[in-house]
Amino acid sequence: MRRGRKSRDQQIIGITLDVAHGESIPTPPSVLGDIEIRNLRVTFSDMFIFEQWEMTREPALLIGMDLRKTSE
Repeated sequence: MRRGRKSRDQQIIGITLDVAHGESIPTPPSVLGDIEIRNLRVTFSDMFIFEQWEMTREPALLIGMDLRKTSE
């Protein structure tokens, strides 16, 4: 799926200001119930928090708070 998409290195800064690194790619619009998210980039990374939440056996998506702002 990532073939042919322009990826870029991305820094992920957590609430503790720790920095992780990942690969970011643009994605098609995502629909979550009544919400559609457009112009989204997804960053792929092995992150420590997924180990803490025991979410390492299958793909998981963490949505940042910055996506919650409403459009005007």
